[in-house]
Amino acid sequence: MTPSNMAQMTSLRAMLLSAAALAVFGWGAAHAPAQAQGTPGCSDCPGSMGNEAVPVLATPWSGDASAQTRLILAEGSTWGGGPVWAGIEFKLAPGYVTYWRSPGEGGIPPRFEWGGSENLALSSVRWPVPERVTIGGHELNVYRDHVVLPVRLFPALPDHDLKVVLALHYATCAEVCRPVFARHEITIPSAAPASPVGPEGFEELIKSYLALVPATVSGEFKVLVESETTLEGGHQLRIIIHTEEDLEAPELFVEVPSETWLGAPEWVASDGETHSFVLALPGTGGGAESGGSITITLVDGDFIVEAIGDFEPPEPPEPPEPPEPPEPPEPRE
Repeated sequence: MTPSNMAQMTSLRAMLLSAAALAVFGWGAAHAPAQAQGTPGCSDCPGSMGNEAVPVLATPWSGDASAQTRLILAEGSTWGGGPVWAGIEFKLAPGYVTYWRSPGEGGIPPRFEWGGSENLALSSVRWPVPERVTIGGHELNVYRDHVVLPVRLFPALPDHDLKVVLALHYATCAEVCRPVFARHEITIPSAAPASPVGPEGFEELIKSYLALVPATVSGEFKVLVESETTLEGGHQLRIIIHTEEDLEAPELFVEVPSETWLGAPEWVASDGETHSFVLALPGTGGGAESGGSITITLVDGDFIVEAIGDFEPPEPPEPPEPPEPPEPPEPRE
């Protein structure tokens, strides 16, 4: 991502988070202990109103010195027995990063295990667009400083409480990479609380990161992907995008069917509404030799979209011509 686009993304995120902080936390509340919210019988604790406890909206922070995580709930969708908006919140130490779902040329994406949950039928994690950085000569797709991954939780029985247990596996990297594990547990009652939820809710914060999740597009946005064999015998993808959007400095994130981590495509041509990119594939082709679907995430300033394309395997090279048979020897006289 170019410095100008990074500045636009940073500015957008800063405005969103500033608004969310004012609407959600209030003065100083962002640093209140998460476990204090909704503490029964504590009239002075944040999240309580006299002796009436407000339901817990966040788990305690968990992690190590490189990163802390917690599970937060959007108060506006928490009660009533329907789907629930939650968020997996990461707070990273300076200099550390964690990874997007497709980490780039290295790294480990977060893994979510919901075993032990009760009345949870389905969970759907949404991914805000990452940053692309270079660490140790490798192009990586990462989050820095602070990020929330919105999660949609669907109860199996709407009129029953929803117990959510999350085992979170992720990695952090600075000069050294390390795996981190955290376990979060929270219960969401199906009935509305007796008292209204105070300013400790996280609905606006979760919404601000939902705004950074790529929109799925169709119609005038079209993707054509061709798998090619290079003259050197390697493999590459040629990605052709047609869009009416005026692209200035587009950045592409590409995911192929196999678990092959890929670098950054090169923007090689632009002709009006048609733009071409080339992506070199590692090794034998990173799964491209069998064809299939490909996920394209395009970022150009505040234009953030996601599309699915199909590609065919490359044509096998033509076999070399067989050598000419040797001339028969001249008969002896």
